[in-house]
Amino acid sequence: MSNPRLKVGMLFKSKDSLKEAAKQYGRLNNYFIKFPKNDLRRLKAVYNEKCSWFIWASRLNPNVPRDFCYLVSLTKCRRAKLRELELIEGAHKAQYKKIYEYLLEVRTQNEGTTTICYLDNRLFQMMYVCLQACKDGYRAGCRRIVSLDGCFLKGYYGGYLLVAVGIDANNGIYPLAYAAIESENQASWLWFLELLAIDLKIVSSYQISFMSDKQKGLLEAICMLFPNAETRHCVRHLHSNFKNVSFRIKELKDLLWKTAKASTTREFDDAMDELRKTNQHAYD
Repeated sequence: MSNPRLKVGMLFKSKDSLKEAAKQYGRLNNYFIKFPKNDLRRLKAVYNEKCSWFIWASRLNPNVPRDFCYLVSLTKCRRAKLRELELIEGAHKAQYKKIYEYLLEVRTQNEGTTTICYLDNRLFQMMYVCLQACKDGYRAGCRRIVSLDGCFLKGYYGGYLLVAVGIDANNGIYPLAYAAIESENQASWLWFLELLAIDLKIVSSYQISFMSDKQKGLLEAICMLFPNAETRHCVRHLHSNFKNVSFRIKELKDLLWKTAKASTTREFDDAMDELRKTNQHAYD
């Protein structure tokens, strides 16, 4: 890797090792290497668009008959993969049996931690955790902004993960609480936010803001529990809406962020006016 000599047919153990070899080659030969195509399956490296010099690489799948002298079906390979994952990570069903032990250990190691787990006929329904250290840190040094988000759990049993985070004095993400639930809806968000309000001691909602990306049922839950709180939307997700309606021009993206970063009404109005003059549909 200190002095790579690149040629057709070379194999690298990973995409990152190939990129590092290409960069090192460029450093030694005074090339500035660019990677116009770089995804999970392919990588392309060029010196510039007019030059005929380039690297084109793709991911290789292991050849089971050639490498191990066995002829196996794809179905058997998948079963073997699941078996190996179970040996490494443990069986999903067995992990659910350890939930109470896990919650007990969390409470023991951090006294005052809130842990709640609901079962239905001994079947897991939902779980909530808020560490005491996180409660203390939020009240002591975090801004009164709470960001809320949810995502799919990609394990065997599925479900959703709800998370609440704050912003500390260094503008860093500060974890507050999380919950694993069956489905994302208004009822589950209400349950999560009610517990969060108790743990963070949110008595008045006048001086607190909630930020989200318009999750299902979330805005309604916030309005019901915190009628006087401000609600804000994640700009990255607003920009995703821009891309969905074909506003892919970088100028519009920059204007959107300029508007979002405006700290005074005058700055905001000027940025919005500039956006309107550039593209009326984007402004709307």
